[in-house]
Amino acid sequence: MFHNEVSALITLMEDPDEDIYRQVRNELRNYGEDILPHLETYWEMKSDDPIIHDRMQELISSIHYEGTYNRLRRWLESSEPCLLELSLLVNRYYNPTADEQDLKQKVQRIRQHIWLELNDNLTALEEIHVFNHVFFTLGGFQAQQETGSNPRNIYLQDVLASRIGTGLSIGLLYAYLAESLDMPVQIVNLPGTCMLSYSGFRPEDIFEVAPSEIREQALFFIQPDWNGEVIQRCDIDQYLLNHAIPSQELFFEPSSKVNLAGRLIGQLIHLYIGLGNMDRVRELKTLQSLILERGQ
Repeated sequence: MFHNEVSALITLMEDPDEDIYRQVRNELRNYGEDILPHLETYWEMKSDDPIIHDRMQELISSIHYEGTYNRLRRWLESSEPCLLELSLLVNRYYNPTADEQDLKQKVQRIRQHIWLELNDNLTALEEIHVFNHVFFTLGGFQAQQETGSNPRNIYLQDVLASRIGTGLSIGLLYAYLAESLDMPVQIVNLPGTCMLSYSGFRPEDIFEVAPSEIREQALFFIQPDWNGEVIQRCDIDQYLLNHAIPSQELFFEPSSKVNLAGRLIGQLIHLYIGLGNMDRVRELKTLQSLILERGQ
């Protein structure tokens, strides 16, 4: 029954009457992502018809986008949002047909390589040196400054393929891997760059203690922009001074995962504005609004 109804509606996409087309389009959208295989099959059959081709392409794209929107909404509502899932859903916006299981397996292989080199006798600094050696030196990951970047350096599938990302996309992957290895590493609220702290607390403890306690226990900071270089609080104070940014204690506190989602989408918006792709900018601003609503 489903197949017959869908097939009948899809054939009406050819109707020259714009009112009928819009009505059919809206009905097909209500089926959600379950209808995509039928649409893609029909799209391939009618690829030589420019009107049908454009209509089907627009419909498929809008259904994919709604799927990303709904997935982001569920992620924001989750009691334990995962940084890897954030990277995957943003990647889905870029490439809805990406093999997410394959991407997860690639990330888990990186985690396994790091885990094999760690042991319980390492100090905090030694842990990070081992992590950095496997991730940056052996793994070949590197961050580019945003000004010399492009959107592909944010999307997980390209970051894993090229080993090149922005400071934030590399930082998110770094933070996820560290969290999965029970290392107390978090991205902090420092503006203008992605900075991680090694706090001395386990990730699950971070929001159960006062921010002042976290700051007292921040043993050092890690720069994903510079192959995980370890720096101290005084180095960040100098960075703020050099950029004429008034120092705030908020900058040294862990960033919430909702805030990180906002930063990631905001970076994409900035890059697409630079490319003049305003269709992407409009879509991403809708996702950004969803994040802002959740953050209130």
